[in-house]
Amino acid sequence: MIDNTTSKPEPTQALADTYRRLVQLERTIGALADATEDAFISWGFQQADAADARDALRTAPSLADTAPLPPNTEPLPDTTVDSLTALTAGLRRELITLSEQVSDPLDQHACLTAALFVGHLNESLR
Repeated sequence: MIDNTTSKPEPTQALADTYRRLVQLERTIGALADATEDAFISWGFQQADAADARDALRTAPSLADTAPLPPNTEPLPDTTVDSLTALTAGLRRELITLSEQVSDPLDQHACLTAALFVGHLNESLR
């Protein structure tokens, strides 16, 4: 017998959680940039891709009630390029999966656009 009692978060909640993670990713890259001598040269494109991903997901109509700057989004501690690469690969997959779960076409577009920018970020970290 299959156990269907395990519940997944509702798509709207998953959108909000993913948005918070994108804000945290952007802040983490900002913290890495702040700790680097040539911050813009070293992290400028990555920081822009993270911000673009966050902004893209923010356009999802289902996030209308989500605060623009969610709480609990401090930069991730002890972050390395390798851990960011793994994190962005996972976020990209989550965004694509989420785009398949939401019903609003504008939410789908926001997820896929954010996934595109996270994919750019992931490639630039390799």
